[in-house]
Amino acid sequence: MKKRDILVVLSIGIFLALGVSGIYALSLGNDVNVNIGINNSENKSADVAYLYKSEKLIDNNIVKLFNNSGLIVEFVNEKDFEKKLTGGNYNVIFVGDERFYKNIPIEKYNSIITNYYLGGELGITDRDGVSKLSSREPLNVNFKGDYLQVYTSAIDSNRNYLNYYYLDKNNKVKTLMRYAGTYSSGSGSNFGDVISFIEKGKILGNGKTSEGRVCFYGIVQSDYWTENAKRLFDDCLAFSSESQDSEVIICSANLECNDGINKTNDICINPGTTSSFCSNEEFECVNDLSCNDNNPNTRDSCVANSCSYEIIEEVSIEDVKESSTANSITINFSVINPGNLSIKNIIIKKNNDSSISLSGSSRNYVFNNLKPSTNYTISVKSKDSLDRESDEVVLVVSTKAVVINGNSSSGNSTSGSNSSSGNSSSGNSTSGSNGSGNQTNNNSSSGNTGNSSSGNNSSSGGSNGNSSSGNSTSGNQTNNNSSSGNTGNSSNGNNSSSSGSNGNNGGSSSGGGSVSTTTTSQPSVSLSPGFSFCSTLWECSEWESCINGQQTRTCTWDQTKCKPEEALRPKERQACTDDGNGGGSSDEEDVGAQEPSGGNLALTGAAIRDLAGKPATWIVIILLIGIIVGSVYYYNKNKSSVPEVKAKIVKAK
Repeated sequence: MKKRDILVVLSIGIFLALGVSGIYALSLGNDVNVNIGINNSENKSADVAYLYKSEKLIDNNIVKLFNNSGLIVEFVNEKDFEKKLTGGNYNVIFVGDERFYKNIPIEKYNSIITNYYLGGELGITDRDGVSKLSSREPLNVNFKGDYLQVYTSAIDSNRNYLNYYYLDKNNKVKTLMRYAGTYSSGSGSNFGDVISFIEKGKILGNGKTSEGRVCFYGIVQSDYWTENAKRLFDDCLAFSSESQDSEVIICSANLECNDGINKTNDICINPGTTSSFCSNEEFECVNDLSCNDNNPNTRDSCVANSCSYEIIEEVSIEDVKESSTANSITINFSVINPGNLSIKNIIIKKNNDSSISLSGSSRNYVFNNLKPSTNYTISVKSKDSLDRESDEVVLVVSTKAVVINGNSSSGNSTSGSNSSSGNSSSGNSTSGSNGSGNQTNNNSSSGNTGNSSSGNNSSSGGSNGNSSSGNSTSGNQTNNNSSSGNTGNSSNGNNSSSSGSNGNNGGSSSGGGSVSTTTTSQPSVSLSPGFSFCSTLWECSEWESCINGQQTRTCTWDQTKCKPEEALRPKERQACTDDGNGGGSSDEEDVGAQEPSGGNLALTGAAIRDLAGKPATWIVIILLIGIIVGSVYYYNKNKSSVPEVKAKIVKAK
């Protein structure tokens, strides 16, 4: 190649090299002072270490702001972090919006952070990290109570929505001081800090203590910054660089610290000074509703921004009292309500029947149409306005037994002076108003035979005519020993009519036919004066096990009725043979509760009752009495006619 051709090629190469270098310089700087370029000068140290990973992501707008502040910037690549940042002499380090993997010791320097990815690692948030916000309208920030627009548009040149980063109030480190908060014209909500400061000596979220000031600046899309956004970045830079000319006053009044959150106490500390800052300490509540713990047993209230939880005592059923008749039970009760809650209802129940719901003001209830002499299980509880049920009060109540005067009857026995068919007349039979001579037995219970009351031992059978024993009168003589089988009252001359007594002792009247009624509370049977018996039966338990050749049991009677005769009490002890299994056998007859036998009736005079109204039987009895009287008379007569025989005793010589 000729020498001239070589010179031409070299000239073209040099020209191209200069052109490329010029274009590269323009892409880096764009009006950036040469002193702010990549500075490797050993004569003067840089003020700012701009940390980057990719040269394409260096933000020239921010570099220009550093330049305008007279600061020298050194670009430090991630691979040089350890060498450059260890013992470096930088006033500020700037952490751009890239995903770095090498450690960045921001606690050693004054720092500006515009990074979305490293919130937790850098110690400014918890593990949830940094958040971002976008809007259909240009974004604003809340700055000291005013709303400043920070982007010129809502979307970028590619029609994507612009966003800014913020530290959520629930995720940020508590030592961060809000300088500007979120504001979206769409929601109007304040979610956290868009610009936030940390003073020297504060604990970071990673547990390290900051040796310099830290500013988080979340308005990262600088191509769309408004003048407001630029001024706010200048404030961030002035705070972090501790510039002597810096007069960053965070707040001058409490109102400037309003973060738009109802549950924070917004206070300006050191107002109007360069050391001022906002305290937005969160408190528990602003009203009672914010203290709701969803516990129905507490009364929730907000007192001086603190929640108070008062235990509400439950409603209780107290002073339960009961009364009963044969067919009803009345329950009375009180409701204790210490919490002054409204009572929704009272729930009352009988046995296994369905529950009955009463109004909250109810304090009693009556169960009707019940059976006599029956136990009922009654339960009562209440429910308050919080749907809490009180403890259930349970009691067992017995209805009364039915006792009819004279003849005990269960149910509907009728008392009256006239005959009744099927219903026993209770002690009130009326003696006819019979005069002397021609008395009429008007009060005989006609057709009243067999009218015993069911279940209550009433006397069976009514007496035709008024049976009276020993009460008949006869002129000047009184037949006090009239037999207990005489029907009606025999009378000589001016006889009285006797009262027909259905089961009542001594119902006779003499002379003018007066009425005599006797009321007896025990269910005994009265046949005539001096002759009566109790129809109550003995009730015995099962025989106990055979022990030492003996078995025992207990026999009792219904205490509401008359006591049965002891002579009828069944055996309560008997001999037995032990079968080896705790049981036993007995050769004796097992005598249970006994019905009165015919022999007993004869002994007590009850036979008269059975013979009443049977003429043939009376004729036989009269004949027997005649035979007995005749025999006695004949015997006495013959005895008086027999000559006395005297025995002569002769002594032997």
